[in-house]
Amino acid sequence: MPDLIDIPTNQRAADINVPILRQPKFMALLLAYLKPTVKLQSDISQNYLGSLTYLSYNILTHYTVGSRVTSGRSSYECIQANTDKPLTDTNYWYKVSDDNVGLSERLNYNCQKMQLEYILNKRFNTITGGTSPPFSNAAGNIYIVSHPGTPRIAWIGRNNAISSYIKPLNANKFYYHTDGLANLNGTNYTIYVPNAIYFSSGNIVGDIINETNKYNSVGLTFAITNYP
Repeated sequence: MPDLIDIPTNQRAADINVPILRQPKFMALLLAYLKPTVKLQSDISQNYLGSLTYLSYNILTHYTVGSRVTSGRSSYECIQANTDKPLTDTNYWYKVSDDNVGLSERLNYNCQKMQLEYILNKRFNTITGGTSPPFSNAAGNIYIVSHPGTPRIAWIGRNNAISSYIKPLNANKFYYHTDGLANLNGTNYTIYVPNAIYFSSGNIVGDIINETNKYNSVGLTFAITNYP
């Protein structure tokens, strides 16, 4: 899945603006046209992907325009100041999201993660023989921690075509990354291996890497580390 890009709207608007005295008025008009797009972009970033949960709605609380609340699985934004208006009143409330489980969570905490944990433990965990989930530190198993904030690598297109949404990590790399971050610091997930397995005989780390690569999704990066 492509990563959402945080477009610097103000800068892009200024870049295409007319360099004359009427620029401030033209700029104000352009930003007014862009405001709905900016709000939608913010909602996608903060709710549909990140699934932020706000304070629970309280009918006795006075809410101002822009205040956000959560009720059950849904989130709402106040569009007209009020104290006791129900969330179903669309004159006062706008539903931001129907679900408090974001897309990033669905991508990073899924059956693929559990399946890979199961496979790695069955292949390499000769210490506890932990082949039944859940896998965790406490059980002495190999387990995985996902990092939803790290973007996937975006590979270059046909004939080295570069999408306007991505840029090269550096001149010596053949892959590209989303424009949302300056570089690819960190990984999409980390595989934690108990010391007893990590420091066992043979090239256990290399074997785990090779096994993981059989199941790793295209564009995801991972790291392997040990724990006591």
